[in-house]
Amino acid sequence: MQVINEQHIIENKSTSSTDSSNERKRRTKEEKYTLEREKFINQVYKISGFDKQDFVSIKEIETNKELKIFLLSNVNLIKKYWKTGLWSYFTNKNSNDIVTLFRTLLNNINYNLYSKQKVLDIEGEKKRYNVYYIE
Repeated sequence: MQVINEQHIIENKSTSSTDSSNERKRRTKEEKYTLEREKFINQVYKISGFDKQDFVSIKEIETNKELKIFLLSNVNLIKKYWKTGLWSYFTNKNSNDIVTLFRTLLNNINYNLYSKQKVLDIEGEKKRYNVYYIE
């Protein structure tokens, strides 16, 4: 009886060592949703105005109603396609700051988003505004 148990233990050890090397790893959201992410970001890119100019001011992002509606209506898709557990937009329950969501979304997809100040004439008013550049 003891010999049979020892053989069973030895067989289990040998199969478990080969099983661990053959284990399938769980795919990340980046691997699962590559195409969906790309389509979503292209829509955000076009709505924000980056397709027409080199930079976008933060004020333009705040006042862009189409971008705000698009992002707020697709929060569930954002949570589905990206790992959002540590994003400040989602950790701060009282926040509806679209600029934070926009910035985090673009930074998360490997766009280098830079904030600089630039003098702009928006609505007939010349002021120094923060703008975003993408590289």
